[in-house]
Amino acid sequence: MQAGHREAGARAALKNGNDPGRQSTMPETDDKTDHEVPVETIEASCPRCGHFASYAKAAALTCKSCQKGFWRPLEVPKHEPTTSPWPAESDTLPREGEEQRRRRLKSMLATVAAWLFVPMALLFIWLIARIVTASEKRQFDAMTPAGQHLARAREALAEGAFEEGLREIHAIPSSGPEAVSAKEVEDRLNAALQSARRAAEARAEQERVETLKNDQIHTVEVQLRELGYDLRISGSGKPDEVTISSNDFSDTDHRVRFLAYIRSQRGPGHKLCLLGVKQARLGQGFLQSGDSYSLECWK
Repeated sequence: MQAGHREAGARAALKNGNDPGRQSTMPETDDKTDHEVPVETIEASCPRCGHFASYAKAAALTCKSCQKGFWRPLEVPKHEPTTSPWPAESDTLPREGEEQRRRRLKSMLATVAAWLFVPMALLFIWLIARIVTASEKRQFDAMTPAGQHLARAREALAEGAFEEGLREIHAIPSSGPEAVSAKEVEDRLNAALQSARRAAEARAEQERVETLKNDQIHTVEVQLRELGYDLRISGSGKPDEVTISSNDFSDTDHRVRFLAYIRSQRGPGHKLCLLGVKQARLGQGFLQSGDSYSLECWK
């Protein structure tokens, strides 16, 4: 009965394709899968022989050339590029430094050019003056003595030294070829000398009149002060007007009485009229100028 059961199990196994007496031809596979772990490498150069190669990342490395050990060099971290729309500080600072260097260079070049230009300009002017002077000296030396006197007379006329020019003219012979030109220069020198003398006399007369006028105005001021008026009389910038300043002129009655007195026959107004003064400006205070009033001269 047991044999029958074994025979029935064998037939069932053959039916299902499993032969217990036959070994399987399928290769045995290991459930564990082999995974290759990548090795991290670094590149470094030996500090002794300088050989550069790739090494497995470790704290201590062995040179592949000289077989000497050395420590792994420090790694500098790499920064990721920024995505900010604004420029980084490291981008703008070098540009600003470059602009400053350019401006400083331009300023230095301008200063050097200025320092070089001024001496060169002065030297050029000095050379031109020397050339012109030498040329004039050669022309002057080539002249006759009469021609030299005539040239000096013309220079004196241009410089305003009229009397010196006349002395040069008088040294020229009247029978020489320069006599006609000397007569023309002499006439111009005499006319210029007379005009200068008249102008000097007019200035002297004007100064004398101004001095006399100031003295007379000071005399009138002293007389009024002796009468009790606290005032000061000075010129106003106009030839026919004086300024009379007093703190009392702020009072209208006092101002009216003063004008009445200075216009009267016994007042000092007629002395101012003799000096050509026709108006008096009454100032309320020594630093203020008021209205101008007529002295009513010759009434």
